[in-house]
Amino acid sequence: MSFLIANFTLFAQQKKGKYIPTKYDSVKKVIPPQFYGNAAEAKRADSIAKAEAMQKQLAQKEKEALEKKMAEQKLLEEAEKKKNANKQIPKITNIKENTYTPYTRPPQKKPIEKQVSPKPLPIVKKETPQKVKKLKTIWNLADCIEYAKKNNLQIVEAQLNERYEKLLYEENKNSRYPDLNGDLQIGKSFGRNIDPASNQFVNNNFNYNTLGLWSNTLLFGWFQKKYQLEKNQLDIQSAEYANKKLQDDVTLNITTGYIRVLQAREQKKSLALSLKKFTDRNVYMNKNDKQSYQAMLSTDSAMYLETIVNERMALLQLKALLHLEFEDAFDIATDEDEILTPKQGLSMPDAAAWYQMALNQQAQVQYEHLKLKSVKKSLDIAKAMQYPQLSLYGGAGTVFSSNVKNITAQTYEGESSVGYVNINGSSYPVTNSQYQFTTITKPLADQYNDHIRATVGLRIAVPLLNGYASRANIQKAKIALVSQQLQVDVAKQDLKNDIYKTYEEAIAASQKYTAYLKARDESALWMESLGKQNNDNNQFLMYKLAWQQYHQNATQATFAKYEWLFKLKMLDYFSGNPIKME
Repeated sequence: MSFLIANFTLFAQQKKGKYIPTKYDSVKKVIPPQFYGNAAEAKRADSIAKAEAMQKQLAQKEKEALEKKMAEQKLLEEAEKKKNANKQIPKITNIKENTYTPYTRPPQKKPIEKQVSPKPLPIVKKETPQKVKKLKTIWNLADCIEYAKKNNLQIVEAQLNERYEKLLYEENKNSRYPDLNGDLQIGKSFGRNIDPASNQFVNNNFNYNTLGLWSNTLLFGWFQKKYQLEKNQLDIQSAEYANKKLQDDVTLNITTGYIRVLQAREQKKSLALSLKKFTDRNVYMNKNDKQSYQAMLSTDSAMYLETIVNERMALLQLKALLHLEFEDAFDIATDEDEILTPKQGLSMPDAAAWYQMALNQQAQVQYEHLKLKSVKKSLDIAKAMQYPQLSLYGGAGTVFSSNVKNITAQTYEGESSVGYVNINGSSYPVTNSQYQFTTITKPLADQYNDHIRATVGLRIAVPLLNGYASRANIQKAKIALVSQQLQVDVAKQDLKNDIYKTYEEAIAASQKYTAYLKARDESALWMESLGKQNNDNNQFLMYKLAWQQYHQNATQATFAKYEWLFKLKMLDYFSGNPIKME
């Protein structure tokens, strides 16, 4: 019977094209969509087709608008051409403002398995480049020094040390005042322990907690707090001078690099001028002289290229001192029409005057002096620690214990005999009343109020036997004092040697500059006189010799001038004066 029903059902399905449930069905039938069709899939395909049609309509409208715009643009161009017949106006072939690429769905051969809702066209955002903080292209000496001071890591470390010394000063300054500390303990005791409330031994387990405040301050310690604050102030000042010394070192390094660039540029300019003087003269030359002339020009051109390379290398070294990126555009501000000449001449102060200024202003010497004073304060503190110290202390607290009970009720249970008493030959029993008590632990607030205690007192601490620690500390402080005094003497001696040596080198450089400058001018006059002579066979040889002397004297004058300038900057550095390009 079931076989016939199954056959009939299959026949009905093949004939009708869809499944019709019968009364024999007990479960929901799942029909394969590839055999009987899928309504959801068909609906999904319709929605996709509608979306594609909508996209095509939008694309068509955009295309029509673009064609209309291009037509209007073409009319405007033709009108402009008529007005400006002589001007050529480029045609606009691509308009980026309204460029639109319509979205077309790729053809799908396989049936769609998942529902895909139509997505709007992706909006492509133009990526804006990140804004990079641009540095100045042209730098003067002040810009270079300021930038180097802000970006030098050693200066940053010195500034952190200065902040640390100030923090120590504030800490020791606040340590003069009384301190206040709180104490809270919570615990549980097992076995035989002392009850903190009754201060008696108990054998039961109990809970407890304590609460208290206590304070302590030094009343008199032979001025050790005062000496400590003075020492901290001296350490702060020494840290400031250490920071100043590093800034002076950075300033000197930057100034040296800056002077190298100026020297390379003036050398290049001087060589260009001497070449111009040599090539502009009409000098009588024979055939051999012309070959020698060409050889000299080739050699001098190579020297000129070398000066250009030296200038680039000097700029590169200055950029490295500034910790700039090598790809950054960088140049220094120089006016090539003005020759940089030191304003300080032989009338500057003598070496003794420079040394006296340096003793009062030079950062290294001031740093060593302040360190010496700080070590003296350390010796005073070590001496104060060997004497008795007077302190004031005080405290207040309370306690809670689970052994402290309150009686809430009692029950009489009768009398118990504890013995007998004989009175006039008669024996009388002695009894004790027996009660059963009901108790509860006394509340925390009540126990805190009942168990408040406070103490206050004076304490004198006398160092008796501490392994000679106090005496050892005093000896260490004395050794440190002598060592620091040696550091001061060494700093003064080195400073004096450097100043006297630099001063003599500055005088020698100024004299060399004056001598070579005079020799250069004499060579220039000689060249002028040779240029006026004609038809002399030895004229070119003499002119060549005069030009070589002129070029050599000009080069040596440039070297001497910048050596003089550098030595003057060194004297400013040693004396503690601000370094300026003068």
